[in-house]
Amino acid sequence: MIDYINNLIKYISSSVANKPSNIYIISGDEGTGKTTVAQKLGGLYDEYLTLSCNDEFQLLTLIQNNSERYNGTTQLFIPLIRKIKRKNIHNLIIDTDKNVSEDFLEFIIKFFGIINQQGYELNLIVFLDTVSLNIYYGVFNIYPKCIYLSPFKKWQTEDFIQLWCEIYNNKSSDVALLSLISEYSMGNAGVFLRHLNTLKYNRCLVYSNNTWSFENIEIVEKILKEEYSQLVAEKYASLPCNLQLIIQKTSSIGNMFKSSILREAFNEKNATMLLERIEKLTMLLYYTDQSKENGKFDSEETHRHIEELIAPELLESWCEAIGQYYENKLKLPKKRSLADKLNIKEKCVFYYKKSHNEEKMVFHYISLITLQCRFCRYKAAISAAENLLALTIQNSRYANVEKDCYYMLAVIYRLLANYPKAIEHLKKYIAASENTPLEIKVLNAKLLYDNGDTTKAYLELMELYKIKQQINDPTILVDIISTISSIEETLGHKEYIFHFNEALASAADNELELEYYRLLRKANMAHSGENGIRLMIEAKKYFGDKNLSEYIMVLHNIATEALFYENTFKYSLANLNKAYETAVETGFSQLCYINNSYAIHLILEGRYSEALNILEDILRYPQENFTKLAVWLNEVTCLRLIGRYEEATNLLKRAKQTNSESQNHFPFFSAQISLQEAYMCIQMNKAEHAMEKIIHYINKKYDDRSVNIISAKLVLKSLCNRFNLKLLKILRNFADDCDEISKKMADNYLVLCDLMFWE
Repeated sequence: MIDYINNLIKYISSSVANKPSNIYIISGDEGTGKTTVAQKLGGLYDEYLTLSCNDEFQLLTLIQNNSERYNGTTQLFIPLIRKIKRKNIHNLIIDTDKNVSEDFLEFIIKFFGIINQQGYELNLIVFLDTVSLNIYYGVFNIYPKCIYLSPFKKWQTEDFIQLWCEIYNNKSSDVALLSLISEYSMGNAGVFLRHLNTLKYNRCLVYSNNTWSFENIEIVEKILKEEYSQLVAEKYASLPCNLQLIIQKTSSIGNMFKSSILREAFNEKNATMLLERIEKLTMLLYYTDQSKENGKFDSEETHRHIEELIAPELLESWCEAIGQYYENKLKLPKKRSLADKLNIKEKCVFYYKKSHNEEKMVFHYISLITLQCRFCRYKAAISAAENLLALTIQNSRYANVEKDCYYMLAVIYRLLANYPKAIEHLKKYIAASENTPLEIKVLNAKLLYDNGDTTKAYLELMELYKIKQQINDPTILVDIISTISSIEETLGHKEYIFHFNEALASAADNELELEYYRLLRKANMAHSGENGIRLMIEAKKYFGDKNLSEYIMVLHNIATEALFYENTFKYSLANLNKAYETAVETGFSQLCYINNSYAIHLILEGRYSEALNILEDILRYPQENFTKLAVWLNEVTCLRLIGRYEEATNLLKRAKQTNSESQNHFPFFSAQISLQEAYMCIQMNKAEHAMEKIIHYINKKYDDRSVNIISAKLVLKSLCNRFNLKLLKILRNFADDCDEISKKMADNYLVLCDLMFWE
């Protein structure tokens, strides 16, 4: 058994073993080995049963070994469940092909639900052709017990060579030639075997002396190229003229296509019927859904061959028509989601680029980049901005757009936390401008703050704040005040709450919806606990389908705030998981904040070694000093609690030194360092030296979390009792019947530094 098949079987087996009683979905293109894997998997274990079927009728035949006609009311569940229980089957494999129906997939879910309710442990493993994936998303995605395994990958050269050795029992030394055949096989074992048969026919692969060997090697590549091109050309030529025109128009849409575009952009009223005829006659393309609306070409190579048949001027004309078709969709009164608008904008740019309509392309590029940023597609946004920049540099008509590209790139690189690149592009924008607009001054100050020059950023923003009466743009004013508030919180200035509320009121008064909810996203800056969480939930509802980067940040802020309160602790993890999942899917860059909060959750659960692993991993990548300090101090907590005192001491010294540097001096970390030193003394049996530091921490001016203060007071009271000391003034009227989080922090000497999205 070749490694490709063997590794897939091991992967599926281990995945299924780890989480029993689920539906597992695994997909792959036709010819990649799905049926082979399904059969081999089922043959390895007694508790596996493999059924190859696409509908209930086929399933009925396999179960009951008769041809009773399935009419939609036949109770298949009973005989299937009986068979499974009788044979003690715990892994049922359903092997389907691209003709699987949505009804059948719904049947599978219904059947699984019934046997699951009976308490019988069964894994349902469904093999789907890639063509059926859109049906999978519609049917299985809503089912909570469904797990989508990694799909079948394209075959690599080594896989093809192993397949050759297995079938032909020949360890050929001509690896280079097999590699060449692999290149023309498009990662598909079926195509590879077809090429070998063609080479046999052309006497390039011959059998003599009980072995297979290659001959006439010099013509092999030519044959492979000709075979592929010829196959497509023959199928195309076999079509009548009207169908040839249809497949050409279809190829102008792309490798993936919609029937509706042919109908509406090209006025082809019978598009569905004509494409069905092409599918049946040639298999050069096929529909991917039951409604006959979405389709694709057999391969990218097939699509390219057909598109090359179109005269260049005709291709431009057709792409112009498709671009106009998508542009018209945006003008319709129908209410569209931002995700839908993003998709349509991408299409407009793509087709106007192919039609060489620069004016339309520039117009759609600008709004496309903004939408891509809102969905955290930063790499795509950078690529789009750079393409637009290259276009505008070549054409003086777009000088103003060229300048805007520098601004957009500065904003995007800031979102990616690549501050040097952001500053570089902002400087280019300023150099291309006659004067510096107010919003650029604000962005420049933000970049100074991001880059660690907190004091300078604060001074520049305060200069703008002094002339706030002269600022006519309320959006910019809210941005200034909001950023001032964030910096003041970092610097330990008590005015941060006043400025937060001022920014919030200004956003509300001026009906700045986006800015208002951005402020609510960080409401726990001024409103802690359940009240802060309630306000942030309002932002979560707002950003859910409007702005993914803001949505991720508010999920994280809710989760992190919830960690520190007994009533909301369990609620925290669900939001943290959702934030992480969404961030990974969308390429959101600042996973360090989310991972830091994960570590805090683990610390509160007493899982210190696991938390330490996460924290150490965060600092494998460059981080700003503020982030480093938080992570280091959380590491110190973990190291103390697992008894690695020397490492904890050294890391604490490093954190203290970094925070004492002129550009830092963060009050929050100064306070936490003091408390860490106190707890280090206690854990190293030097408790009498700790009290002074704890008192210093409690009396600090920095506005810290209430749970931190309460836990420190609990520790101090415990020390007073331990040494029979008179109750200190700061502990009078202090009740020790506190919440569980504070007690847990005190009992375990926890110092926890959270990071919030407050910018």
